[in-house]
Amino acid sequence: MARIRFTLGESSIWHEVQLDYYELTNQAFRDEHDLSYIIKKEQELCKSSNAKKVEVLDDEGNILAQSSNILESGKLEYVNKK
Repeated sequence: MARIRFTLGESSIWHEVQLDYYELTNQAFRDEHDLSYIIKKEQELCKSSNAKKVEVLDDEGNILAQSSNILESGKLEYVNKK
């Protein structure tokens, strides 16, 4: 199960979505769009500002990818697993 965490606007509060069948593709363009879609659906439920910071975590809580601002293209960074 993947966990996707994100903040809204300038808030430091993290929101989290858990997905059974989400997997990163290592293709930043596709992943950015997939993540944006998932987060957009979740933030609509919050009726708040847009998502900004994003983290994708695996079952063990290891960060797989992160973005300082998911609204800016090319900001998704993959974290190498050790």
